Amino acid sequence: MFSEILPDPAGKDIDGEFIEIAVTGGGTTEGWSIIDAHERTFHLPAAPTTDGFIIFAYSATKIPLPNDGGSLFLKGPDGTVRDRLDYASPVKEGSAYARTAEGGWSWTTTPTPATANTFPVAAPPPPASSGSAVSAAPPPVVSTTASASGTPAATPVPAAPPPKLRLSELLPNPIGDDAAEWIEIINDETAEIALAGWSLADRSGDRFIFTNEKIPGGGAITIMKSVDKLSLNNDGDTVSLLAPDGTIIDTTMFAMASEGKSWARVGDTWKWTDPPTPGQRQNLEIMAVNEQNNVDAADPETTVSAAATTSGETPPTPADLDELPEIEEGTPVEITGTVSVAPGGIGKRIFAIQDDDAGAFIRVRGAKTFSVAVGDVVSVRGKSSRRGHEENVSTVADGIKKIGRKKIAAVERDIGAIEPADAGRIIALEGKISHRTKRTLFLADDGGRTELRVALPAQGVPQTEPGSGARVTGLVRFTKDTPEIIVFDRAGIALTAPPAMTKHESPTAEPQTLVLSSNEQRSTNALGAAAIVGAASSACIAAYVQRRKKNPEISAETT
Repeated sequence: MFSEILPDPAGKDIDGEFIEIAVTGGGTTEGWSIIDAHERTFHLPAAPTTDGFIIFAYSATKIPLPNDGGSLFLKGPDGTVRDRLDYASPVKEGSAYARTAEGGWSWTTTPTPATANTFPVAAPPPPASSGSAVSAAPPPVVSTTASASGTPAATPVPAAPPPKLRLSELLPNPIGDDAAEWIEIINDETAEIALAGWSLADRSGDRFIFTNEKIPGGGAITIMKSVDKLSLNNDGDTVSLLAPDGTIIDTTMFAMASEGKSWARVGDTWKWTDPPTPGQRQNLEIMAVNEQNNVDAADPETTVSAAATTSGETPPTPADLDELPEIEEGTPVEITGTVSVAPGGIGKRIFAIQDDDAGAFIRVRGAKTFSVAVGDVVSVRGKSSRRGHEENVSTVADGIKKIGRKKIAAVERDIGAIEPADAGRIIALEGKISHRTKRTLFLADDGGRTELRVALPAQGVPQTEPGSGARVTGLVRFTKDTPEIIVFDRAGIALTAPPAMTKHESPTAEPQTLVLSSNEQRSTNALGAAAIVGAASSACIAAYVQRRKKNPEISAETT
């Protein structure tokens, strides 16, 4: 059973959050799992157990504990919910939510990981659960016995197996008005089933509880949005069917929903289908529904295993961009940021995003088209990956959702202060040009201790001299441990001052050597040739004038 959680530790949440489970008696953790309201699942490592406590940090579970409240479920090896924990805001930094000796829950200013819970101050009444459209179903019936440590232990009371009800089909994004959304449930029993006390819930925790509805044996029921009041998000959601005791009987999770297509059970998988088939259950065999659902098998990216939606595949973890370095590669994540570089700037199917703290690169798989522009605020669902110091998220076109617009502001940096978190961000900095090649400029800080490589745009930049001051605005990339700035157009570089002259220098001093681009070299050669021709012409004219003064009979034709 759950014993204690720490949702808001002092400092960075992901460094200190933990979930504690109290164990009584011998056994094993094999087959047990922790699930939150968003269907994020952590499977407990198989190990023998004795009386005491087991602590799981966020680094292990990857289940965040929101500071505005949440729910946790503890599932046994048979898939039934053995314990449930609900907490609500306000959550105080550094306070733990812990089970009392009487079996209730209260906030305590003294977290006690791996030891019995203590409450140094009078415990206020437990806060009510938040997030549900209606009151939550009661937790599973358990009997409690005191362990050696004084912590109650839960012993599930055997119950009759639940009726064979399952989710069959959903329409999250109907053509036209979303009020036409619906959810379908099928009855695999031969007898009629009364649904009083059963409920449907979405990922946000909103719930609809049935009252007088019934499903005939072998039949189906379609619940319209006007009845259940549940809003299925078009960018992905979770739908669960719960028994009257709160046990999750069936769950399915879908990603981006195409308009007019339904999400339907097909054997052991869920797939997008067209057209939808509400209420067309013909017999007890699931495949009878499958044959009518006209499954669209052409989009493998949207096919999800039914087993995975109920107990296996991990849903994406919401994360800020600055949290990506601490997340294991390959972890499903959901991130949000503003597009700093559109596709085509650094790759045809690659773009960059940034927020106030960090940046990341989005790599889009598959051939499906997508469109984002600089300034688009996007939500991205995919898997985390890493290339050196650069954080990446690999996704598909349907994993990208535009949710707004925001003006991109360059982040001010000193040359020596660029960090790995800046990779993917647009930054601005100033320095002195130390040297230059055809497509690269090197900037140094005032002391000349740190030098930064700047990749120039294809159309070139204003003529520069070593020692000139320059202000550069561009994208941060990392090559191994070395940062680089990519400038995309001439506006990304502005000269700030000519090289300063010492008191011993004069304007006629010999110029320093400067490597020029091919276009600049051709321009310089042309100017030099013109100067030579001009000098020669002036000499000829002067000689002619002198000769005419000495001999007026000399004509211009003979010159």
